[in-house]
Amino acid sequence: MKPVVLLVLTHFLFLSAFSQPRDLVKLIYADSFTGFQINGEPVREFTGNVHVERDGVNLYCDKMIEFVNRRLLEAKGNVKIVQNADILTADFGRYYPDTRFITVEKNVKLNSEGNLLTSDFGNFNFQSNLAGFWSRVKLVDPGNNEILADSLDYNRNTGHSKLFRNVRIYSPADQSVITGQYAENYNTSRTAFIEKEAFLFQLPRKPGEDTLMIRSLKMESNRSDSVNRYVAIGKVRMVQGDLSARSDTMTFLKNEGKISLRSEPAVWHGANQVTGDSIDVLLEENKLKKLDCLGSAFSVSRKDSVMRKYDQLRGRRIQYLFSDKKLETVVVDTTAESLYYLDQDGKPSGANFITGDQIVIRFTDNEIEDIRVRSGVEGKFFPERLVAAEPILLKNFKWLGRERPTPQELRNYVRSGIR
Repeated sequence: MKPVVLLVLTHFLFLSAFSQPRDLVKLIYADSFTGFQINGEPVREFTGNVHVERDGVNLYCDKMIEFVNRRLLEAKGNVKIVQNADILTADFGRYYPDTRFITVEKNVKLNSEGNLLTSDFGNFNFQSNLAGFWSRVKLVDPGNNEILADSLDYNRNTGHSKLFRNVRIYSPADQSVITGQYAENYNTSRTAFIEKEAFLFQLPRKPGEDTLMIRSLKMESNRSDSVNRYVAIGKVRMVQGDLSARSDTMTFLKNEGKISLRSEPAVWHGANQVTGDSIDVLLEENKLKKLDCLGSAFSVSRKDSVMRKYDQLRGRRIQYLFSDKKLETVVVDTTAESLYYLDQDGKPSGANFITGDQIVIRFTDNEIEDIRVRSGVEGKFFPERLVAAEPILLKNFKWLGRERPTPQELRNYVRSGIR
């Protein structure tokens, strides 16, 4: 997410030229002028092609009314404020010179350096340097990045902006959308966060690719370098095709295609479940390339749900390697253990338990081609009559199938993020 909101809003400073004493604002042109009173207050009305100027800042409108006692200027019809190439337009504007406060409404539009901000209402306080826009706020930058929100507040002194309700940030360059109900952006550090139904989804860029969806309580972004880092915090759930995951913290390095899960992570791919202290997922061209589980790594694949039979792998580290979405190799390192249930002629025929320093399993069309065990090899065969009576579960076994995020669950968030 680029800090385009902040870049645009800084240009509102040019309006402060009108905060000078009234007699320093020069009337350039008006078709007609009328002076009268309303309830005893002197009023000056300028109509037709009204143009006033102060230090290169020009204000245009169809009609301008000056309430002398209240020190209030009202501009109506085709209101336009111009400084150099920066243009602010609206149907109506109200300016208070003493408090240096201006409000605009109806068809509010700010065009600055190719950035276009639109809303129904807006205001700016030149003393506090606080600005606000509300009702159908939309910002489009030169790269066609689009930001939507119900309202936006900006503090020019700190470079800090807040976005409220129905926040949606769309980046066409990588087809990513971030939604939520509240967001803050810090221009100086180039960081931001979005929360309250935070959701990120990255649409496929090519046919055959899967949509990446990440949901969490809060999502932080850091654009200070080329990495483009997102951190999802709290009840994180992710789905991309056959890959799904859950954890309490997830870091997504968008430009590198790397997803890191921490705090009791679990990852599912097809029929496989992987758990451990930490799990890293590597995507290449939006496709799963590698899954690396470190610390108390455990892989489970359900063989028979009725008999509670599970194929299991356990070790200090487990790596899954993929090619074109298909599993090619599984490597289990450091005190590796493997338990696989066997079939013969379509019937269950027991289970093999193997341990070693390393176990390498190779697959063809997602079926086991061969298993190789290196150093300190030990093994044991369990006949079917034993495993049928009591299925074998390795130490620290756990099955979390009910906690697996589903595409349908997260698609509901995608729909709610599209306006």
